[in-house]
Amino acid sequence: MKNLKQYAQDYVNWVLRLGKIKAALLGLVVLAVFSIVGQILFSFIFTGGI
Repeated sequence: MKNLKQYAQDYVNWVLRLGKIKAALLGLVVLAVFSIVGQILFSFIFTGGI
C-alpha cells in the first residue's frame, strides 16, 4: 500500500509540474491513441480487415 501512495504522490507532483492543461491534453491524446488502436484491433479481429 505504501508503494501505491508513493506512486500517486509522484503522479500528482508530475501533473503539477507539467501543468493542468498540458497534463489534460496529454491524457486526451493518450486516450485517443488507445481508442484508435482498440478500434483497429477489434475491426481486424471481427471483420478480418481494417
